[in-house]
Amino acid sequence: MEVFKDIVPDVIETATMERDVVLGSVELVRVVPLTKEFFERNLREHKEFDSWSPGFFAWLLENPRRLKQPIPLNGKCRLGIFDLDDDLFKT
Repeated sequence: MEVFKDIVPDVIETATMERDVVLGSVELVRVVPLTKEFFERNLREHKEFDSWSPGFFAWLLENPRRLKQPIPLNGKCRLGIFDLDDDLFKT
């Protein structure tokens, strides 16, 4: 996650983050086919994936915002796309 520290200074390390909770939000800007060339150019940002396969898509995200407090999901939402009130976010 070190690669994201310049984008989101208070990034949470995956090893210590809470599970099954909403931590924040991002804006989904675009969804693009994940070509082998795109994957190789952006491999640094995709540390969770070590190989490319046809049929994958990349979600291009902007404007990350962390919530004041995590919101438990209790297994209710697998994809994680929903609206949140602005007053739930850090200022």
